[in-house]
Amino acid sequence: MSCFRTAPGYGRGHPDAAHRAYANDRAGLYQVLASTLQHYGINLNDAASGKVETAPLIPGVSPSKDMAEPSANPPAAQQN
Repeated sequence: MSCFRTAPGYGRGHPDAAHRAYANDRAGLYQVLASTLQHYGINLNDAASGKVETAPLIPGVSPSKDMAEPSANPPAAQQN
C-alpha cells in the first residue's frame, strides 16, 4: 500500500502526486494562518521588530497585569 495520494493523470502512488498534494495542503495552511492572525489583530512584522503597537484582541484572554519586560538571562552553564 502506498502512502502517496493519487492525482489525475498519474498512477497510484506517484511521487509527483504527493508533492502536489503537499504543496496544496501547505498553501491552505498558510491561508488559514494568515486569516486567523488578521482576525485577531496580530501583526507578525510588529512582533518580529519587537515593537508591538496594538495588543491583539483574542476573546477570553485578558491582558497581562505585569507589563514589565521579561528578563532574557540565559540559564547558568552546567559544570561537569
